[in-house]
Amino acid sequence: MGIVNALMNRYVDTRYKTLKDLPVNAIMKLDDKYKIDNTKILIIDDDKLDVENTLRRIGYRVSWKTDIDELMDVESYSVIVCDYKGVGLNFNSDHEGLNLIKLIKEKYPNKIVYLLSAASFSSQVNDYLKYADELILKGEEEKLIEYIKQDIEKFFNPVESWKMYKRMLLNKGITEKEIMKLEDLYVRSFIEKKDILSKDKLFLEVNNNLNVKFDIKVGIINI
Repeated sequence: MGIVNALMNRYVDTRYKTLKDLPVNAIMKLDDKYKIDNTKILIIDDDKLDVENTLRRIGYRVSWKTDIDELMDVESYSVIVCDYKGVGLNFNSDHEGLNLIKLIKEKYPNKIVYLLSAASFSSQVNDYLKYADELILKGEEEKLIEYIKQDIEKFFNPVESWKMYKRMLLNKGITEKEIMKLEDLYVRSFIEKKDILSKDKLFLEVNNNLNVKFDIKVGIINI
């Protein structure tokens, strides 16, 4: 088995670039103020939340909606905080906000999405819960501030951004070989300092078939 793995690793390393090959300058060091100033947060809740004002005082750009009409309504936000009950009503599911989170994360895999809820959940909804980056109980919204501070690192980091996209592709049944090809294009985009991923036939085909929008220019990248 060790010989087989060694041969596979040699084949992959010589044919495809991986995240390990990202140039050092692809991951830019950004101070907290920059990240806060450039993080747009959308709260989807049928009730106003006190934490909204707290986040604004910190410096985040925060919007609040009682619900959304279509998934494109979240496109310009990097962080989404979503209630469980009373939202997602336009998407015809008894699971309401849970279903909305699933749909958002499937279409925009490199967004940070939190579930905010006063409800307890049965094991029957585990397939929905796995799409939330964190679960925050109502009454404990102060935890949200710390989660956002930690998780926006993923949004501004091309390695973490790709990992989120890759997990979604695996969940959707995209083959390892296709994912390796896409990762190669992603990394080469940084190496060559031009976006060669977004115009690739395989990338376009995969994202169109899955109705996914992965933006290589999300956050800050050095291309």
